[in-house]
Amino acid sequence: MSTLRTSAIQSPSTTNGGISIDTSGHVTVDGVQLPSAGPLSNRNKIINGDMRIDQRYNGSSVSFSNTSGYAVDRSFCMLQGSSATGTLTFQQSTDAPTGFTNSIKATVTVADTTNTQAYIGQFVEGYNWSDMCYGTANAKTVTLSFWVKSSIAGLYCGGITGGGSAGNQVGYVFEYTINSANTWEYKTVTIPGETSGSYTFDSTNGTGIRLKFDLGTKGSTFVAAPNAWTANLKYSTSTAGRVYWKENSGATFYLTGVQLEVGSVATPFERRSYGDELARCQRYCQVHDVSGSGELIAHGVGNGTTTSSQIIRPFVPFRSAPALTISSAGDFQIQFVGSATTTTCSSLSLITGTTSSNYVYIDCGITGGTAGQGQYLRSQNANAVLTLSAEL
Repeated sequence: MSTLRTSAIQSPSTTNGGISIDTSGHVTVDGVQLPSAGPLSNRNKIINGDMRIDQRYNGSSVSFSNTSGYAVDRSFCMLQGSSATGTLTFQQSTDAPTGFTNSIKATVTVADTTNTQAYIGQFVEGYNWSDMCYGTANAKTVTLSFWVKSSIAGLYCGGITGGGSAGNQVGYVFEYTINSANTWEYKTVTIPGETSGSYTFDSTNGTGIRLKFDLGTKGSTFVAAPNAWTANLKYSTSTAGRVYWKENSGATFYLTGVQLEVGSVATPFERRSYGDELARCQRYCQVHDVSGSGELIAHGVGNGTTTSSQIIRPFVPFRSAPALTISSAGDFQIQFVGSATTTTCSSLSLITGTTSSNYVYIDCGITGGTAGQGQYLRSQNANAVLTLSAEL
């Protein structure tokens, strides 16, 4: 067998396009980087990396002050610590680089100079990370790529952590530089696999790894040397010399096009259909957000005169049995089958022990019910929002 050794293949009639091979053997076709490892599709371990899906807030903002939670789907946001005094606000934005329609925007609403954590992150499920073989000698190199814009230029950082319980995790902190303020910039970071064998990364429906983009975390507890896997780094996302972004009132930070893939090169952002991306998000969160009164949400039967037991079949199976939050019980009503009669709900609660990833059972407090009677759960008004969450 003979070997053809060349760095480029082009048509004799043009000097553009064709196939190029760099000194490491990485291939580009018409200027598009091909993967250095792994499949051509389903490469991105990040869900909703282009920030298109926003089930909970639909473009509205949410603020965190010494607390944490989700903003845009799958984006976990935090400003939290024993002494946190500031406020960070997050929301989906239409400010995005060419080729993208959305980003997540963070704003310093109230500056915070305390020793606290601040970041935007995503927790990757073990089922989706297990093929990376972290914690073994076969752990794979991964490459992170993303678009970022901030009102403050300078050194920023982030990290990947996982592999154990609190206080016994391993982490890798990386750095990147935002060169110009208020300008979209594309960044790539290559991270070697964790091969120590001292940590067990979840391979089922728990947290495989945590990816975090730091927003000025402060305090020696959270600081680590960059570009190395280090023990006991569950909370570390920052390095010395980084921008203390959260200390600047009015500062903004935008992020989109986040891709985490196997291999040592970054490939173009993997664009999945809206329906595909929504279904992936709905494994972790499903929002029933109505547009008016009388909209059907669930069906069930009367369980005595004061309780209506309802069942919701999820759009897709949840990661685990979900938790329930509602706008207000008074935003919901029960309609009795075969009648136009309705009664306003006084409470809605999960039936524990029976709710699972495939079926959600809810007890609704009512008056005037009949045992065994068919009943519907409907919206009482346009404010009705029922959220089921099985986030990591």
